[in-house]
Amino acid sequence: MTAWRLPALSADDLPVALIFVALAGLALMAPPQPDTWTHLRTGKEIWDTGSIIQVERFSHTAEGRPWHNHEWLSQVLFYVAYALGGPFLLTLLAGGCALLAVAVSWRMMRAAYEWRLGLLLGLLLLITTAWSVRPQVFTLALLMLAVHLVTSGRGAWMPPLVVLWANAHGGVLLGVVVAGVAALDALVWSPARRTRAMLVALLCVLAPTLTPLGWHYWPRVAQTVVESRSVGIQEFRSSFEVAKVPFWIMLALLLGMTSRRWRELPSLEAGQRQWIVLAAVFGLAGTLSVRNVPPFALVAAPAICMLARPAPVRRRRDGGSPLVAAVVACAAVVMTAVLGYRWYGGGVRLGWEPMSDTVVRAIRDCRGPLFNTFASGGTLLWFARDRQVFVDGRVEVYPTDFLQRSRNADLDGTYEALFRDHDIRCAVVPTGSPMAEALARDEWGAVRFGDARWLVFEKAADGVPRPSG
Repeated sequence: MTAWRLPALSADDLPVALIFVALAGLALMAPPQPDTWTHLRTGKEIWDTGSIIQVERFSHTAEGRPWHNHEWLSQVLFYVAYALGGPFLLTLLAGGCALLAVAVSWRMMRAAYEWRLGLLLGLLLLITTAWSVRPQVFTLALLMLAVHLVTSGRGAWMPPLVVLWANAHGGVLLGVVVAGVAALDALVWSPARRTRAMLVALLCVLAPTLTPLGWHYWPRVAQTVVESRSVGIQEFRSSFEVAKVPFWIMLALLLGMTSRRWRELPSLEAGQRQWIVLAAVFGLAGTLSVRNVPPFALVAAPAICMLARPAPVRRRRDGGSPLVAAVVACAAVVMTAVLGYRWYGGGVRLGWEPMSDTVVRAIRDCRGPLFNTFASGGTLLWFARDRQVFVDGRVEVYPTDFLQRSRNADLDGTYEALFRDHDIRCAVVPTGSPMAEALARDEWGAVRFGDARWLVFEKAADGVPRPSG
């Protein structure tokens, strides 16, 4: 009987293996966001009713308005994963997609070892901060699949992929850009592929019409982006900030290397040119919105490797070293222990129980129209399902002026006109928030319940907010 032994890895493999151990751990600790609960609630409703919801019924401020939901497939997948395996299986699904995207990017990096290792570290810095349990993770995985299909000459698979993508997430625009860059490359440099590439690109533009939104798909997605920017959603802010220095370094490296080899682009393989052009396009998008930084990093890392001039192949140490494998195994054990600690108790430490049963009971007992902050609406949709929320992260549901008023109230605690217009009788706000401080200061109502995270106010019996002081 052959004894089991650790695989022999070379010293060159050690940093890469340790980085991927860290990436796997971070993927399995991807936190839920308020939108996570919104997607779970919607997925449950779709699953239970067998139909896609197209009219708003979760809020009392927008009830009856059309709801142009372009993420229904992701929501169903999220709910099924949660129903089958709870938060851990859902996190495994989301984290697995994110990790798969990095693995594909790494596999496409073909350059000297030092280049690849440095770029992998760049991915670690730029990608993991955006990892969370949201449909965006499907876009990361589908993007890398789309780029692989197009650059390997299998672009005919793109239209059906875009149909799938369009039903999962509005980031499908990235897939259309991939097909468009392939068509542009064929138009300029490859006349023999011109007709086919342009036909594929056209079909990719039309593919999202095979969704419940039909011909309204692109206008509705564009409207969502515009409204998200108008109300100051954080992920749509520009990348001109200190935290995004690694992005600017990678972008400067890409543009600098491209300018040096500009005259050589026609002689490169079509797939290599497409990687480089895509990276430049996504780099421009990344400057406009931090939301586009992860897609840029995933595509830019292989593109930079393709622009790097060939270097002598670094010889691997013969036979590898079992000691290196042992170090990697120890790192994996340590990461497993960290995961066990973080997941102990059902994921409380990772944010999977943001609202206690006591808070939920207080919300249910508080009668009348409810107020909640923009960021907490998704949480209420899942944990207090029998109450209609005031607002949540589905910006496509609510009028833009209403969203702006709601966000302004969250930021400065000015609530009087907003509460009066919507006859608010109950308010659920984060402890220590501007709104909580304003309601307590003005003695708007009694606190039915309070803990370290939430305060539940009920309007005073006389119905008139008392003046401050």
